[in-house]
This record gives sequence, C-alpha cells and structure tokens, in this order.
Amino acid sequence: PGVDHAVGSEGVAQQVGSTDRGADLLRDSFGADRMIYAGSGTGFGEAVRLGVEALPPTDWIWLLHDDAAVQSGTLAGLLDEATTADDIAVVGPKVREWPSLKRLLEVGLTITSTGARETGLETGEPDAGQHDWARDVLAVNSAGMLVRRKVWEELGGFDPELPLFFDDIDFGWRVARAGYRTRTAPRGIIFHAEASRRRVRPHAVGDPKPWEARHAALHTILTNTTGARAGWQSVRLFLGAMLRVLGFLVAKDPESAGDELQAVRAVYGHPRRIRAARRRKAEQARRGHREVRHLLAPFWLPYRHALDAVLDVGVALVRPETSETVGRRSTAPVLGNQDPDDDDLEDGPSLLRRRPWLVTVLLLVVASFVAGRGLFGGLDGASLLGGALPASPDTAGGWWQLMVERSHDVGLGASGFAPTFAGLLAVVATPVWFGPGLVVSALMLFSVPLAGLTAHRLGRILTPHRPTRIVWAAGYALAVVATGAVAQGRIGTVVALIVLPVVVNTALQLAERPRWQVALRLGIWWAVATAFAPVVLPIGLVGLLVLAVARRVSWRDVGITLVVTLLLLGPWTWQRAAVPWRWWWEA
Repeated sequence: PGVDHAVGSEGVAQQVGSTDRGADLLRDSFGADRMIYAGSGTGFGEAVRLGVEALPPTDWIWLLHDDAAVQSGTLAGLLDEATTADDIAVVGPKVREWPSLKRLLEVGLTITSTGARETGLETGEPDAGQHDWARDVLAVNSAGMLVRRKVWEELGGFDPELPLFFDDIDFGWRVARAGYRTRTAPRGIIFHAEASRRRVRPHAVGDPKPWEARHAALHTILTNTTGARAGWQSVRLFLGAMLRVLGFLVAKDPESAGDELQAVRAVYGHPRRIRAARRRKAEQARRGHREVRHLLAPFWLPYRHALDAVLDVGVALVRPETSETVGRRSTAPVLGNQDPDDDDLEDGPSLLRRRPWLVTVLLLVVASFVAGRGLFGGLDGASLLGGALPASPDTAGGWWQLMVERSHDVGLGASGFAPTFAGLLAVVATPVWFGPGLVVSALMLFSVPLAGLTAHRLGRILTPHRPTRIVWAAGYALAVVATGAVAQGRIGTVVALIVLPVVVNTALQLAERPRWQVALRLGIWWAVATAFAPVVLPIGLVGLLVLAVARRVSWRDVGITLVVTLLLLGPWTWQRAAVPWRWWWEA
C-alpha cells in the first residue's frame, strides 16, 4: 500500500511460478503490460535481472518483496540519504517484523567469520528510535534495497550461485570492495514477514532445500576472501562445519547434521566453481580486506554467541523444569486472595524449597573448590598432578602439535600416536588460544557440579521423583571427590566420571528407542569417555553385548556404535590393545 505513489510508470512486477492468487493481485496493481513471468525455481537474483532488463533507463533500482509492506514516505527517505554523496551506491530502510509492526528485524547487515548473518540487534528488540541514524554498513536487506543502477550493472547484480539466501550480503560486500558505500536510512520503514527464512510459503517445484542457506553462507565467505586468508578460511570453515555436525548429532538433530554435510559437499565438492567466483569478484574489487574489514563482524562475536548458547543450556540443566514447559511461563502467582498491588506481600517459600536443585548445584560448586583447593596455586594448569597429563602448553597449538608428533611426553612419555584426549583438549582450548590451562583448570575446579549435572539428567530417566533424583545426583558428584581424582589432578578419571552418566543415559535411550541416530550419538560419547579413561571401552563393550544378547538393542546398532567409537579413537586404540594391561591406565 505504500508503494503505489512511488513506482509510477517505471515499475515492473516479477512473478515466479505462483500457485496462489499472487499473480492476479500483481496484475490488478501493476497492469498486465508491466508483468514479467519466470518459471518455478528461478532464483531471486535471476528474477531481479529479468525485471531490470525490462525497465527503461533509470538512475536507481528499488527492490521490493511480495512479503513486505512499505510505510509511506520510505522511498523519499531512501533517496534523500542516497543523494548525500556520489559514492553511496546502496541504501536500505529500517526493517520491522510483520505482523508485530514494532519489533526490529534489521537496520543494516553484516556477516561473521563463521558465516552467520548478523544484525547487531537483540532478538525481539522493540523499535524505540535507538537506531534512528544513518550509518555505513556492509549490506542491507534486499527487501526495500535502493541501488544505483550503474553500480548494479557494473557488478552484475546478485550472484547467480545464491538463488535466495545471502545474496544481499554478498552484493554489499562486493559494493564495499568496489569502492562504494552502503548506508542505512532509518526514515524509511519496511514491514517484512520473512516468508522464505521462516519457510511459510507453499512448497513448489524448485523451492530451495533446507541446506541451501548454509551453502550460501559458506559460498559468500569463501568467494569474497582472497590471498592467504582464503586458504585459512577454507580450513577453518571446514573444521567448524565438522564440529557443527558433531554438535547437531549430540543434540539429537540428525536432520540439521545432514544439511550441514550437504552444504559442505556442495561448496567443497566444486573447488573450480569457488575459484572462478573468487576470481570474478576480485576483478571488480578496488579495495583490499583491510579497507572493508571494519564493516565485518568482529572475530570474537561468534564465540560470544556460543557462550550465550552454553549459558542457556546451563540454565536448562540447573533449572530443568523450565525445559519441560511449552510456551511462555508466567511470573510467580499471587498467593491466596491477596491484592497483587499490595506493597506488604508475604514472603514466599524459601529458595531451598523453590529451587532445591539450584541450591544443590551451588553447594556442589563449593565442594568442588574445596576438593581442588590444591590447584589454586596454578590456575594456568601447570600445577596439575598425576601422570595422565603434564603441564598445559603455552598455547592450544601445543596440543594440536601432539596430534602430529610420533613421540610425546604425555604421562610417562611414549612413542607412537598421541592420545585422543589431546585432540579433544585442543578443540576446546582453541577459542582461548593463549590460555589453554584455563580449560584444564575449569574441568578440575568445576568437575563436581558438572558430574552432578550429568547425573541429574540420567536421574530423570531412572526415576520421576525429584527428591530422589537430587539425592542421587549429589551422591554421584560427591563420589568424584571421594575418589581423590580432583585433589590429585587426575583429569582422565575426572572427565570420564563426568561423561559416564551421559554414556549410560544414551545407552538407555538406545534400548528404549532403537534408532541409528541414537547409536551414533552413543558412539561419540563412548569415544569421549574412552579417550580419557581407556577402561571405559572394554566395560562398555561388555554392557553393549549384554543388551544385544538380551535383545534390548539390535546387532546393527551395536555395530554402528562400536565402529563410530573406534573411528573417533583412531590408531591410538590399537596401541592399547597390543598391551592389554594398559587399558587400566589413564590416557
């Protein structure tokens, strides 16, 4: 409704394989002579190209989506900002959510080094005018994007390899590298339903697959990065993708894991296509990475988001009742018939009665610090005792180096393959590269509450009674202290005791619901526990065989679990098998 006065006689409507009344509505609004049709499966960039070719000569191109509504005066606001400088090539409006109308979706875009679309906004952030100033950004949403036509034609429009996702970010990145600027114009407002991202459109032939959004993210980063950074990004994104696959499997989401693998295959399986796109975009560039990197998200942002996600998981573990509810939880109810506006409200139940598990976890934290008080003299990991692990290296690279050396000083020293746990510690310590000892110290000093948390999750399967679960979890956690592993710094025993309830939990799930995805997840957790305490492998094998003989699990699932475990442990397993009595040693 806000565009009728703006499009004049120079606007065209592009219809792509509609199965609803969309074509009729566009024909009524624009007229049959200004309609352009494309077959189902035509990408957004290709559809825009067809529409631009049908336009008469113009200075500007204004892109609109069928799932967006425009507030009156938006085009004027965009043009006012676009004409303030000759090097401004792209301008975008403020994007609000439809149908809420007040929540912000975007006021400019950028991309993180891991391929995440970044808006810089909080989820559900209301529009209170806090972002109402024009500024330079990497990109703006294609819904409402105003583009200088000569720049559009100079850069060739949207990348044809990105039919729907990340085409706006890729285009904005190329605009910046070509020496132009992209600006926000908050005076203009678009209300966007995000039908494609939320997948609320009716399915049709040629619709994008679920993995194509991730494929577009990887493609955008790899084709806009040149030089030595391109090689580093290729390795980093590939390893990150493998970690994402592992995380999805652990989180019981095999569909997302499959989508990630499909995206990786689509990108890394066509290196010539990536090199050609990178070469083509490099030819258009007039600026180097240093001149545009201020428009990209800071390198630490993905890790902050990951930390936020971990904290959310931690809250769900400490307060599991919140994860069992669906929908919005209300605040504390008013007791009795008391007036909710009365200032003299009675005190409610004590914290112990309201949150017994939370209080238990806090007490376990205190117990863990008391048990590990001898480690406080070296929070960098250098004071850990025992033969399982020497002092932590200066950087996480020390653990990565262990993975390629044939002789090492772990434990009593040995020649051959490094223990698998070194690779796990290397992965976990990479975000804190120059402080790998923090990972070891955190594992040791928080081992008791971590063991309690995993035991509590297992207890939810064993018994429905909450007090019994809490007593069981607290008893198991204190057993970690009783072993002396924390005080002696035996990290292998500590980590194995933390992970063991997860292994048992997953095994019970496999017995109740035999599925290959559960067997795969069991193999991963079994490998993690074995990497730190090898004796878990033969003990777990006996348990699996008992379940198989009792026909609680299938031999197929046993095979999947065992194969996954042995593959993850690698050749280090056979070194232990050659000397059977070494299974009793820590890794």
